[in-house]
Amino acid sequence: MRTTVYKSLFAMCLFGASVLGANGQVLPAAAAISGHDATVNSSEAYLQLEGSINQLAVQLRDAYGEHPNLQYRPSYGDNGEIVGYLITGAGSAKNANEISQILMELDALGEIAASVDPQYLPTAKSERIAKREAKD
Repeated sequence: MRTTVYKSLFAMCLFGASVLGANGQVLPAAAAISGHDATVNSSEAYLQLEGSINQLAVQLRDAYGEHPNLQYRPSYGDNGEIVGYLITGAGSAKNANEISQILMELDALGEIAASVDPQYLPTAKSERIAKREAKD
């Protein structure tokens, strides 16, 4: 058990190093992708974002299937942002690092999805959903 925790901490440190700023300050997950265009300015871009989130969710589900004792806990920076995840039950440091990366990417993409302008959200395709939205 102790070895797994140390391996998990090591994996978290490995991934954490990749999200350090130029001055050595840990950046929040969304800032880690700041070098890329992270804006959603069309319905097509939103659907691509949604597809990426779904792919990562499938990877996380598969990880739970492979490692039934898998657990994770976020690690927070000084400003309350998630800077990494402590992974236990992953079997190896490599697996823990991969799972931590999936969680960090999900966190970053979730922040982007939460900030999407509603005009770019796809319209409801079913009449039932449209009726439900009309009630709100």
